[in-house]
Amino acid sequence: MAHEVILRILSAPFVQGLEWSYQGLGMLQAHMDPQRIKCLHIWCPEFSVKDVTTIHDHPWDFTSEIISGAMMNVRYYDSPGGFEFDGCKIIYGPGSHAVGPLQRRRLIDRQKLYHTGMTYTQKWFELHKSEPTSGTVTLVTRTFVAENHDFARVYYPTGQTWVSAKPRPATNEEVEAFTQKALEKWNR
Repeated sequence: MAHEVILRILSAPFVQGLEWSYQGLGMLQAHMDPQRIKCLHIWCPEFSVKDVTTIHDHPWDFTSEIISGAMMNVRYYDSPGGFEFDGCKIIYGPGSHAVGPLQRRRLIDRQKLYHTGMTYTQKWFELHKSEPTSGTVTLVTRTFVAENHDFARVYYPTGQTWVSAKPRPATNEEVEAFTQKALEKWNR
């Protein structure tokens, strides 16, 4: 998708007929096709849910292209010398809730910074968290994995509790605030 098209969407977010959803990680999302394969994301972490759980995997594989801004992608790996985390399987989406038993793992992280024009890919089972600069815009292309369509896993430091990032429809005020931040930061 051409950057000019995305810039037009950011400049007139209500004209395109997109349905914007707010995600508790401090991100707005708009599906760019009926199959929900391509998703436009605008990141403003200052608008995230208080104490939201950030380490997660997905019900799909994906490729994320940084359209504007910067994203630190932090991946987590099992390691006997790692920090202790608790986690659970969740139903993904608007009705998200924990299912199954609590799992405890020792994890270490590896960070990589991505800038405008760069991409990264992940498999559905890879744990990560996103640390974007405010106003970052990404375009995600998802590949659905049939056996894992409705579930994800979340992890948080032992002793804390899971705080959901479940999506909901975005308000007009949120759409205006996020798109304005993205336009201010466009390709800086």
